[in-house]
Amino acid sequence: MTDRRLLAAAIGCVCLVTGPLVWGGGVDVPDDASYYGVASWEWLGWAAREGVSPWWVPGKLGGVSLFSDVVPQGPFYPGCWLALLLPTIPALGLAALLHALGTLFAVRWLTRMHGVRDELAILAGAGVAAGPLAVWAAV
Repeated sequence: MTDRRLLAAAIGCVCLVTGPLVWGGGVDVPDDASYYGVASWEWLGWAAREGVSPWWVPGKLGGVSLFSDVVPQGPFYPGCWLALLLPTIPALGLAALLHALGTLFAVRWLTRMHGVRDELAILAGAGVAAGPLAVWAAV
């Protein structure tokens, strides 16, 4: 199998495993939506009203960048923007799908940097991206 065909198969596998999330399979809307989106937008609104920099959150170890902490997905995180553009369930599912695809390519790149052949790098990326999702979906 050529590298392109193997990569296409790996992408298809990740999309197949992650696909149910886009339609709401396994997404706990009240919990996930409030945990990942609402709190961050509340923080951004509060920062704007109080004149505090939304880029730097005071109070935790002398201050923490909004990109690194406060809530799992800060208001500048792409998943929150997806939630503004799409209904909650597809937005959270699409964010999970994009994370899985990003993981596939990141692991592929990392293993290639360590001298692994491209075919094995693709399989490693697919395994890391789709493996845990497949187990979670089966459970």
